[in-house]
Amino acid sequence: MSDKTHMKKFILFSIIFTAIPSLTSCALLQGRRAENGENSYQRRIASAVIRQDLILGMDSSDVRQAWGSPEQVESAGGSQESAAERWIYVHGLTHAQGLRDMAEKRIVYFQNGAVVGWETQN
Repeated sequence: MSDKTHMKKFILFSIIFTAIPSLTSCALLQGRRAENGENSYQRRIASAVIRQDLILGMDSSDVRQAWGSPEQVESAGGSQESAAERWIYVHGLTHAQGLRDMAEKRIVYFQNGAVVGWETQN
């Protein structure tokens, strides 16, 4: 092999050798950022549960911790993966207190097991 060929291989090897640690550290940094993002999201969920609030993406167990069990659950869709649910909560005066019509309905919408929205109806 000529000196030029050796030099080209050496330069190519040097470039690859210096690039790999940079790529590896970049991938590690992205992994850490993803973990931090996930940890941040989990902290947001925990905070919402403590405040008895909802955030998009919560799962059903998070909603139960925040609001308790729903009064009614309505399901649509064929399979568990594509199922849509609507959880209905009723807050306000009960029949024993005589004015059930003054109750407030809270409806939570789930798609694939995660909260995709909610509303309050009077």
